[in-house]
Amino acid sequence: MRAWRRVRAEWRRKRSWREGAVILALVQMIIFVSVLASWTPSEDAELPEEKVQRVGDFLLFFTTSAEPSDQLLEEDSPLKQEVEDDPVIGRGFQDEYVTYRSLQEDFDLGEEEEETLEKVVNNTKGREKHTLQGKEIESENKVDNSLGDSVIVEIPKLDLEKHLPAESDKELEKNMDSNNTFQALSTSLDYKFKSYNISNPKEFVIVDDTRQYFLDLGGRTCFTEGTDVKKTKLKGKKCYCYKHYFGEDCGIPEAVWHGKYKFSYPETHLRRRLVPRRVVNGLPVNHEFAMFEARMHELYDLVNVFLIAESNYTAHGDRKELEFFKKFQRGYMSDFQDKLVYINLGFFSAEAKESGWIADAYLRYYMGIKGLPLLKGLREDDLFVLSDADEIPSREVIAFLKLYDGYSEPIAFGLRWNVFSFAWKMPADATFWNWISGEREKLTVVNSAATIGMLRRVLLNNTFYIRKQDAWKNEKLTESLEKYREEGHLVKDWVAGTIGHYAGWHCSWCFSPPNIVKKMDAAQANDKPRWGDYPEKKNLTYITSRLWKGRWFDGKLQLIRVTNSDQRFYAPKYFLDHPDLYRSLLYHPGHERNFNKTWRPP
Repeated sequence: MRAWRRVRAEWRRKRSWREGAVILALVQMIIFVSVLASWTPSEDAELPEEKVQRVGDFLLFFTTSAEPSDQLLEEDSPLKQEVEDDPVIGRGFQDEYVTYRSLQEDFDLGEEEEETLEKVVNNTKGREKHTLQGKEIESENKVDNSLGDSVIVEIPKLDLEKHLPAESDKELEKNMDSNNTFQALSTSLDYKFKSYNISNPKEFVIVDDTRQYFLDLGGRTCFTEGTDVKKTKLKGKKCYCYKHYFGEDCGIPEAVWHGKYKFSYPETHLRRRLVPRRVVNGLPVNHEFAMFEARMHELYDLVNVFLIAESNYTAHGDRKELEFFKKFQRGYMSDFQDKLVYINLGFFSAEAKESGWIADAYLRYYMGIKGLPLLKGLREDDLFVLSDADEIPSREVIAFLKLYDGYSEPIAFGLRWNVFSFAWKMPADATFWNWISGEREKLTVVNSAATIGMLRRVLLNNTFYIRKQDAWKNEKLTESLEKYREEGHLVKDWVAGTIGHYAGWHCSWCFSPPNIVKKMDAAQANDKPRWGDYPEKKNLTYITSRLWKGRWFDGKLQLIRVTNSDQRFYAPKYFLDHPDLYRSLLYHPGHERNFNKTWRPP
């Protein structure tokens, strides 16, 4: 009898547990469905025109407390149809090649696109002879910017002096802007691009960095920037690290620590280099002047050479001016020009017109095949960092990669992803896992760095393949990869940077409204939906409403508002040190620094 009671009690206990588990699962499912339903975007009422006021040339602010609304899609509009047909809505964000096409079989842009790209590569020299490179590029001062052979461009002294006014420092600060800032102007009448042969650039000799990055403190070798020197000298037992540095010598920055070494320390295999490796930063440019200025001020002392690639054509195939080159000629960023190597792509192939992916890939490829041979003294353990113009890696991460051996390659950077300005962040994808984990924002993870040795011997000397996700894993590179590994090289991709411990910044579409239109028009043909094809999306009033509300052009994606500009990693230090100059990039349009004022920088 007692045995029967025990059996019955045990059965009731298990039944109760099972019922509880079922009820819990049902509750979780109900909550999940409710959350999904809450993510469905609601349609906003159209903002009356009388509620919008124009200020200056294009910046708009709203006199009503209601936020500006989306322009609703008409039922039969071509944009609505394309949005419905496109399985990856809003992927216009990916035009910077943040994620590429993720499938392994798409590695070479598809078999047909790869064959086409190879044809373009093989015919590069022939195409260069049959382009419009000999034609003059219009400029304000009629400077000869043609791309023919042996063309040397000189700026008259009188013209240069127009850009170097002799006003007081106070007056200079008052009138400076992004296109002609005091920081960007020449401090002397002699600079690299004053006389520059665009068709035959001079070679650049890379030299070793002889600065001391480590200190010997009581028998301990400590990384200077990461160490509390006073405390270490006082106690003398170890290197006492500042809050955001880690490791025995305080040389591991937080982005690297949390991205790779936190759970493997001290088994890191890291070792300090006797001679810092040299760093090459390659980037294609269009009109990202503010981000370029921040890059120079943040990374100039750590990067040995900046390889700048600019084309006479947009990724869409439209003719354009060489905006960066023209400004360099006039003394723009002259104090930094000694580390710039400029590469011009003066043609746009028919194949690139058929495939926008080739257009995007080819400028990065061309930068490597034309620029790397100009860099004399490169060693195989030097580092090539490939960035888009709107991506700025942090100086702490670059310093770590420069000063240490023992980490694997290639390296991806986890960047803080801002959109329109630093006042908006990209939200996390609407997935069940992100909902469970509480993840709110999305990280830009982009392949960014590899050694010159891996670039030459594994990646076929194609700098574009640094950017391409999992390129080194492709079966076409297996033989060279195995040989490279047999020589003792560590090949395994890893990410420096996590949410909250970023490896830098990616500020996407961070322009004034007119320059956002320019970016729309420049987008390559296969980047769908291509917002430049829709006039209603290029309306300055509409674009300004996006900047105010933080709503993407598809009318569905809502960005995350960042209200605390004092938080760590809010923006690059150079921007924060010049808040009045870059106020429209740093703050929301309704911020006290911006409200009722025109865009700055323009």
